[in-house]
Amino acid sequence: MITSLHIKNFKSHEDTLLNLSNINVLTGLNGMGKSSVLQAMLLLRQSNIKGNLTMGLDLNGDLYSIGTAKDAIYMLATTDKIELSLTQENKNDDIHFEFEVNTNKLSDTFLKHVKNTNELINPYCSLFNNNFQYISAFRNGPVSSYEKKLIL
Repeated sequence: MITSLHIKNFKSHEDTLLNLSNINVLTGLNGMGKSSVLQAMLLLRQSNIKGNLTMGLDLNGDLYSIGTAKDAIYMLATTDKIELSLTQENKNDDIHFEFEVNTNKLSDTFLKHVKNTNELINPYCSLFNNNFQYISAFRNGPVSSYEKKLIL
């Protein structure tokens, strides 16, 4: 079980540490970073599924598409790194990622690791194994017309 998530310089998160338990509820006003917490974990998972996580972070994929590096980096970031860390019950299984944002190429959709890593992703971490379950919220955005049903 993941017991904490640490997010630095990602979207609205300058430096956020979340202690997690069996059930977690994220509440708050719009734009406060609730969805970004889930997006950070989904980006790690989708990069792992694609086989790219040892090289970097895919910002677009089947689980989530964030756009470009400009969309991912915290607006007031003082460094060019996005950091994501997971702590598990067994402290020996902590996972820390640092991804480089090239400020000259904010249109990048793939962020390389700050340090090249060949570390294997721990398959026992629930984020990376088959026990992971994510149910996306369906959001119906603005539409120009609505389908009408004829009732007789």
